[in-house]
Amino acid sequence: WEVLAVEKDRVMLISRYCLDAIPYNTEATSVVWSGSSIRTWLNSTFYYEAFSQKEQNSLVSTLLENKSNEKYGTSGGEATTDRIYLLSHEEAKEIFKTADLRQVTATKYAQSKGVIVSTLKNYKGNCDWWLRTPGDSYMAMTVGVTGDFALRGNSVQLKTAGVRPVIWVSK
Repeated sequence: WEVLAVEKDRVMLISRYCLDAIPYNTEATSVVWSGSSIRTWLNSTFYYEAFSQKEQNSLVSTLLENKSNEKYGTSGGEATTDRIYLLSHEEAKEIFKTADLRQVTATKYAQSKGVIVSTLKNYKGNCDWWLRTPGDSYMAMTVGVTGDFALRGNSVQLKTAGVRPVIWVSK
């Protein structure tokens, strides 16, 4: 885990690697974060499998604003409260100010589940990873192997992008 922010009573963390290969949504439909299957997976299956009871108790629920896609005008949907989530496009831009800082690799487990890693010389081992911001219709935004944003997004059913969960942990 990498520390993204520290406040007096909590710490924001993001996984250092892509941990799994999960489609943003299991059905090919125009979907926002609040109704996505990846949100359900993160806050149920992943929550119970990745964290002990003690760790679960330290995860802080966070109110998330889900803004619309700035280029395509696709609605981001309603605000949500989640223990585990994905960064939005705006958050990723603010936290990781350069494309180099947004580049990430996948764990062997994530690769075994379907995350595709780049074989390009300068991006070897890097993978795409999901953001919670919608793309164009039937798509969700990702960060590509180069660290650039895919504003149009990728198909919500894409099974080869990685998941980088974000959590707030109480001190």
